[in-house]
Amino acid sequence: MQKKIDIINININEDMIIESSAGTGKTHAISLIYLKLLLGIDYPKSLPVEKILIITFTNLAVDELKKRIKNNVYELKLACFKKKVILKK
Repeated sequence: MQKKIDIINININEDMIIESSAGTGKTHAISLIYLKLLLGIDYPKSLPVEKILIITFTNLAVDELKKRIKNNVYELKLACFKKKVILKK
């Protein structure tokens, strides 16, 4: 069953699997969900990095996820200082 994910309003209070074809936005979705878990947004409490598990199949995907997550955290930090929100895909 195909289902479009609403990343902003997704329920992250349960385990989930994101599976889809190349170029569909998985990395973007996963990096935003990761950020929400770190900050405790839509989740009872914030989670430390050690409690969040992401499994992927290639080292290239791992590197891209690390880069995106670090960039999202950095962009959020800048946005807080500038008092505006910017999250880029």
